[in-house]
Amino acid sequence: MGRAKAAMFVLVSIVLVCGTSTSVKADKPTPEQIEKIKAAAPEKAAVKPQMPRKLLVFNLCKGFRHGAIPLGAKALEILGEKTGAYETVLSEDVSMFTPEKLQQFAAVCFNNCTGELFDDPALKKSLLEFVKGGKGLIGIHAATDCFYKWPEFGEMMGGYFDGHPWNETVTVKIDDRDHPINAAFGGKPFQIADEIYQFRDPYSRHKLRVLLSLDTGKTNMKKRGIKRTDGDFAVSWVRQYGKGRVFYCSLGHRNDIFWNPTVLRHYLAGIQYALGDLKADATPSAKKASEPSDDQAGWIPLFNGKDLTGWKGLVGSPVTRAKMSPAELAEAQAAADRKMREHWKVENGVLIFDGSHDGSHLCTVKDYGNFELLVDCKIEPGGDSGIYLRGSPQVQIWDVAQHPEGSGGLYNNQNHPNQPLKAADKPVGEWNTFRIKMVGERVTVHLNDVLVTDDVVMENYWERGKPIYPTGQIELQSHGSKLYFKNIRIREIPRGHIGDAGVAGWIPLFNGKDLTGWTCKPGAWAAEDGVLTRKGGSDIWTDGQFDDFVLDLEFKVGPGTNSGVFFRTADIRDCVQTGIEMQVLDSYGKATVGKHDCGAIYDCLAPSKNTAKPPGEWNHVVLTCQGSKITVVMNGEQIIDMDLDQWTEPHKNPDGSKNKFGTAYKDMPRVGHIGFQDHGKPVWYRNIRIKRLDQVHGRSRVPAGVGSGRIRVPHR
Repeated sequence: MGRAKAAMFVLVSIVLVCGTSTSVKADKPTPEQIEKIKAAAPEKAAVKPQMPRKLLVFNLCKGFRHGAIPLGAKALEILGEKTGAYETVLSEDVSMFTPEKLQQFAAVCFNNCTGELFDDPALKKSLLEFVKGGKGLIGIHAATDCFYKWPEFGEMMGGYFDGHPWNETVTVKIDDRDHPINAAFGGKPFQIADEIYQFRDPYSRHKLRVLLSLDTGKTNMKKRGIKRTDGDFAVSWVRQYGKGRVFYCSLGHRNDIFWNPTVLRHYLAGIQYALGDLKADATPSAKKASEPSDDQAGWIPLFNGKDLTGWKGLVGSPVTRAKMSPAELAEAQAAADRKMREHWKVENGVLIFDGSHDGSHLCTVKDYGNFELLVDCKIEPGGDSGIYLRGSPQVQIWDVAQHPEGSGGLYNNQNHPNQPLKAADKPVGEWNTFRIKMVGERVTVHLNDVLVTDDVVMENYWERGKPIYPTGQIELQSHGSKLYFKNIRIREIPRGHIGDAGVAGWIPLFNGKDLTGWTCKPGAWAAEDGVLTRKGGSDIWTDGQFDDFVLDLEFKVGPGTNSGVFFRTADIRDCVQTGIEMQVLDSYGKATVGKHDCGAIYDCLAPSKNTAKPPGEWNHVVLTCQGSKITVVMNGEQIIDMDLDQWTEPHKNPDGSKNKFGTAYKDMPRVGHIGFQDHGKPVWYRNIRIKRLDQVHGRSRVPAGVGSGRIRVPHR
């Protein structure tokens, strides 16, 4: 809604506030809304306060007044009361910003404030000195839509509002998965319905640590009013201002934001950062991206600065190499190495390609999976090169004078973005620094400390119908022009680290290469390109058994697929009667889903909604088992909330309907194997990992003798 005349659309009273301004007063939260907030608020603080803290929540508006202000104020008040993190003072009195009154607070929150809130230079100076001196500042949603005539405020908050092209459901990505303020999201992107802002100067990743931002690859980028051309639409950030701390989040236009449990946890963590209790890194995103790591651990040189040790010539493609016998590959590799040495050399610590059209790519001897890569590169006029990842093209490098879009894009993508967000190349003849991060299928590229490719899926150039290979060599492309490379370093990212938001305990169940840790009839399942693929003949089961856990995986179905994820299965020879199954089925598009549809706890509980994607698309599932409680989140939405203790009778569900189980579900085994069902149709699983909740909480309830022993697979 436009701000200049928005008030005429709000059917509420005009009242005088603090004797100096008018603004539209929204209704107070209803008892039902307050109960929703109380239920959604976390039980405890992100960290224990170091001392009693007091937070000033300022609600004054001189422009458009959001109807959610009373809800936001009540939510902040409840967060403090319920968790003991702070005491809240609510006010619209500008005299609270005098030094005498302000000094009692540890932080100030601008709750959807708009307009020029006060003009008194003494009050402005007081607020600036308050934050610079070591206190905190918090901004909710429209807090960037005020004090346009006071540029120091915009600099302190981190940017100014510049329109809201989106007021709809969008996908938000996690820019900093390991940041403690982002712990609520578990490293996973999420969908949310709200008004999403874009920002103008002084907004900059060179000043701010961006925590969340809009996933432009999953958002309608044809909306009217989009002004930014770099695809950078931040949602949440922190910054240091003098000795003080600033936290801002743009979520907060719609009422239900303030009873969203995940958002409230994010807000509480940000507030505790601003108050000074939660320690968190505020190094600006651009600077952080240019650093090899918080320390030098894990970084190794790919190029020793002296010779071609660790490198080899290029033999064909991943497809042709896979078809060669060991003898054929060895012969071809020897020939490729001879060609490599003819055209690549080392001078003064620099790798140099001579520009020949008959040269060879320079390839790492070792294959890599998930990694961060640092490369310095220089080209000559008209130069053209690229960096192949896992043996596939490519992060593009070329002459920006001839290609003004610049370098750093995923040039060979057809269905995902293939051009950089902006040109960040230095002039030809100068060194450019690439920082490339590849995790799973996704690639992020910073060029000269500028984000140019943002978490984009890299497509498989060699086999378009398949995902990118799970591992492969890194290649420096030769393309008929002289090239220079130096300072090449890599840091491998352990599989168990991906997306765990720094929480210990995640372990991979599937290594992407073979069936280690799994048992099935020979030939029934196979590891293909990082995917656990059904071939037919039997179910497949983990060697180990699990009781309380979080299982995180992706699955894909074909037309008519019927499969399932079994868990806590005591006897795999009778998995239906001794285990629990989450249904995997081709259910896309069904208006009403039942107890046999995708995501259901088979024959017992239907999903609350149909979130299944069409055949051929990957679905993401998080299955949590803790005691009698089972939850299922599919594609970002919770669809199952089950308490096994409510299933008290054999063959009967709590709603009175029948099921096929001879044991009441409350009495089903609470420990067992995890398995994927073969029901005669194609199905695929990947990125399978688990976190034992008993281990995380420092206890073990796995009975003696239960563990990693081999199990016998029944004939069907």
